[in-house]
Amino acid sequence: MRLTAGMADRAAFRCVVAAVIASTAVLLAACSGQASPPDERSDPSSAADYGYLSEVDSEGLLGGRTVSQVLSQAMYDCMVDAGWVNLTVADDGSMSGEVPAAQSEQYDTDFADCQAQVDLNYPIPEMTESAIRERYAREVEARDCLIAQGYSVSEPPSEQVWVETFTSDPASLWLPYFEVFTQAQLSASEEKELKRACPDPGDRFYT
Repeated sequence: MRLTAGMADRAAFRCVVAAVIASTAVLLAACSGQASPPDERSDPSSAADYGYLSEVDSEGLLGGRTVSQVLSQAMYDCMVDAGWVNLTVADDGSMSGEVPAAQSEQYDTDFADCQAQVDLNYPIPEMTESAIRERYAREVEARDCLIAQGYSVSEPPSEQVWVETFTSDPASLWLPYFEVFTQAQLSASEEKELKRACPDPGDRFYT
């Protein structure tokens, strides 16, 4: 499946579910976003309609929901419309379910079609410099919160260095949550509670 997005943890946002083919079924699990820092840049499209971003609030939420929640719900709705009614979506945006192995090819086809539809409905724009600076400020806030929760996070680079790294070498970005995930093996419930206490800057819309 194609993984694209326009901000940190972008693979986790677009990878709404990961399919793992077992001997008798395809088990679906939510992407955790704890892998290596992905490329921050998006593929701009002149045909993209970013009108939905006008409804994003000051916290970077759309209708009170994070990026992963919005995209996961959109994927879920599309897959249910395609007939996959045994899937469920949790309040953290993760989707799960079970698909018989004999139907895995049809599932993959429908998943790809729904992914394309979600990409069309919720295109993630390339971030402007002001949005990148806003993202940096949220990363610093997240660091302070994570430290208060007992985690160790390195000192942040200067804003200008972070902005330049964002565009020139995104794989080297200073990301507090990435440091935490590298240090600690958190369960899904622990990660969920941590992100409730300390909002993840990578799971916000930027306009």
